Amino acid sequence: RIPWSISLLPVGAIMLVAGFAAVSINLGLTLWRARPLPAPARFVAVGVACICATAAIGTVFALARSGRIAEPLATDALASGVSIHAIAGLGGWLTLTAMGVSYRLLAMFMLAPDADARKIRATLLTGAGTMAIAIAGGVFAVVAEDGTDAVLALAAVAGLMTLGLYGRDVIALF
Repeated sequence: RIPWSISLLPVGAIMLVAGFAAVSINLGLTLWRARPLPAPARFVAVGVACICATAAIGTVFALARSGRIAEPLATDALASGVSIHAIAGLGGWLTLTAMGVSYRLLAMFMLAPDADARKIRATLLTGAGTMAIAIAGGVFAVVAEDGTDAVLALAAVAGLMTLGLYGRDVIALF
């Protein structure tokens, strides 16, 4: 019974943003009350920032695809921004959040001492830097209409460094 003159793609994007905002506010307030954050919780904080970026980029896609934004920049973002959107969601939200949770859970379930906080901090900084390169650098490259491949290559190198540092930490837990 919805009139087809209403495009459902932007409505869906708005509903997704509302859902992600509720999750982000819930997690954000929980993290705010737990200050100062232990190292594993900081991964979750970075992950929450990444899901906000994922939702924002996805909303631009939905608005451009539905024709609500007719700017050439928005339509260019459809072509070159999908990888940035995927990296923000899969690399930032899912991976960094899972890494942070695993630091706590692995130590707890294996009855092992917590990993060295300095090493966790190095992994966190490398992971957060990777996301900053991929998201901020990627968006800048899309706006500048040049250099997306170079930004993604740099983010890939930083991402591999993050995974290597995380592997080192997990081996230490075992």
